[in-house]
Amino acid sequence: MTIVELSAAAGISEGGFHSRFREESIQLRILGAFAEALAVPVGQLLPESERGEVLKKAPGERLYVEDRLELLERELRQVRQELKRLK
Repeated sequence: MTIVELSAAAGISEGGFHSRFREESIQLRILGAFAEALAVPVGQLLPESERGEVLKKAPGERLYVEDRLELLERELRQVRQELKRLK
């Protein structure tokens, strides 16, 4: 897979791909898209020293990152609802 294809799979430009690695700033959503496009677990894209809870799971359980992403998405929806209410 080329960088252009991987970038497209994550919904970012090739330039955005390079800048995220230069800045060492990758969102969970993008990291998840990279992992999905490459057909590998998310934790495999992280240095071993940074994997922590990402790889810890029992058979049949969701990855820590999936649970955390779901929680962040719920929090974001709540913030958006609150902002709409305040307008």
